[in-house]
Amino acid sequence: MLNDEFELTLHGADGSVWPLAGAGTDGADVAMLEGDVAQLYISPYETTYRPLVGEGGASYRGARDMPALIPLRIGFREEDSVRNLSRFRKALRRDRDAVLEMRSVTGGIRRLTIREEGGAEVTNEHDPHVGKLVLVTFPVIAPRPYWTAPTPITAEWQASTRVIHGELVVSNPGEVDAWPRYICTAPAGWILPDVDHEGLPDSAPRVVELPWLPAGRDVLVDTDPMQLT
Repeated sequence: MLNDEFELTLHGADGSVWPLAGAGTDGADVAMLEGDVAQLYISPYETTYRPLVGEGGASYRGARDMPALIPLRIGFREEDSVRNLSRFRKALRRDRDAVLEMRSVTGGIRRLTIREEGGAEVTNEHDPHVGKLVLVTFPVIAPRPYWTAPTPITAEWQASTRVIHGELVVSNPGEVDAWPRYICTAPAGWILPDVDHEGLPDSAPRVVELPWLPAGRDVLVDTDPMQLT
């Protein structure tokens, strides 16, 4: 990608901001170098198969997304390399979130939450001297390997004195499954789609009718199966 079409910035766990790639990073004191960053772009996953009894082969049982493991190769230049390395290490923590922000012409702004997965490693073949380029690989992990927009995509429907029923169309512009959250205000009666059955062959769209919500009893319905609401 050309520098004016792609930018990558690290928002550190300590509040610091580090432009790593893109416009203005050529010859910068701190910049990302080429390396194995495949999982930076494509989320890894694993499938599960069960052996068939009495015959060869196996049957598909399911799949799950895996954490993304990304080796960030960073170059530290000039006399401030030691100081910048110390500051950069504070930006990546094992117990606090940092954020990679990607900007591109085609994808807009996307963000990935990461943490330090292991100890950093200096990869220079010889001990670098002051003023020389220091090469450091930072292994980071994205526990949820999904790039997200800076703000959630929202849609809203409101009842009025003349219209007391209606519908709301929710779409997913991304390439992985997204689990919508519904904020249902009260007093009202709400009917939500049953996402567990959506897309199954030969099945009519199913819905879940919530109990009547009295005034002051707004509810949040999170359809993510990993969340309990």
